[in-house]
Amino acid sequence: MTAKLTVKAFFLATNRGKLLVHKVVSTPKGHMIRPPGGHVEYGERTADTIKREMQEELRTGIKNLIFLGVMENLFRYAGKLYHEIDFVYGGELSRKEIYSNRTTEIVDNGKRFNAFWVPIKDIRSGKETLVPGGIAKFINKVS
Repeated sequence: MTAKLTVKAFFLATNRGKLLVHKVVSTPKGHMIRPPGGHVEYGERTADTIKREMQEELRTGIKNLIFLGVMENLFRYAGKLYHEIDFVYGGELSRKEIYSNRTTEIVDNGKRFNAFWVPIKDIRSGKETLVPGGIAKFINKVS
């Protein structure tokens, strides 16, 4: 097995007690959600990753980008161990209609799916499972 460390950057967009997320995994117990973001390309600064990913996925720019923190994430999925370093940012989406839309289309690597707003209280109560694990601790810095 070839071990690989992955570096990702995520963007926490909040609106009236809700967080912008999309589904990533469905399980018999429900689904997992995560904020928009993605892999940091070699030679790319993580803040630039956020700007690129938001443009690619949501077709929006970012205003007032702020660094919230970094975390290490180790997890198993389908029997395989994954190891990530995750950079977390907040700020404002330039496309203001995203804040009033119930859902917003995301295009990622040719796949289309929807981002949607989830009540932060549902994340805190465990009703919704936010990944990567530990990222919820950064919500207080932006909400």
